[in-house]
Amino acid sequence: MPNALRRQDRARSDSDKEARRRTIVSTALRVFGSHAYADVTMSTIAREAGLAKGTLYLYFHGKEELFLHVLEEHLAGWLEDVTRRLHAASPRSPEQAAHALLAPLEAHGGLLRLLGLLATALEHNADPQATRAFQRRLNERLRAPGTALEAALPGLEADRGAQVLWDAVALMIGRGLLAGLPGDPASSPRTFQEALEAPLSALLRGMLTAQRRP
Repeated sequence: MPNALRRQDRARSDSDKEARRRTIVSTALRVFGSHAYADVTMSTIAREAGLAKGTLYLYFHGKEELFLHVLEEHLAGWLEDVTRRLHAASPRSPEQAAHALLAPLEAHGGLLRLLGLLATALEHNADPQATRAFQRRLNERLRAPGTALEAALPGLEADRGAQVLWDAVALMIGRGLLAGLPGDPASSPRTFQEALEAPLSALLRGMLTAQRRP
């Protein structure tokens, strides 16, 4: 009986910890979305979350690691939607494939802002270990949508789907850097998507053409 009670207490504690982590991450997203990166501090996020500053450090080593976790969660949501869309739509051309990859951005508006901040975040003393861990986890997350893209798009070689998605993320980061500048037309997810469909289609078309060469 005591062992059962201890297991129950541990489960409740784990549940509480996860709920608190979710609060921190959701609050961080809101703060990163409304402040310049340099102006965001762990104290600001803690205050907005209604937590002690020290509590945040029980979950994340610093602002940069927290930012990468927030970005990863939004990338994961986008990639899950991409996988579902690829399975449902079965694109058969580079243009259709590019649309399938980018259309879900409309439901992930916060991702665009975060991608625009990524370069700044990595410049601010980001922990190399945390950055490498982020890259490893993202590589894992790219496998399912990458495989779905290979299955949907005839002629795309095995293991190239994940590379296409990395290229798509790179295009999104580059476009995201401009999205906050005055006068930039791609300030909404829909226009952002439209701005990227042509270059991503061209990238896919070039990749397929290169693979068909003897």
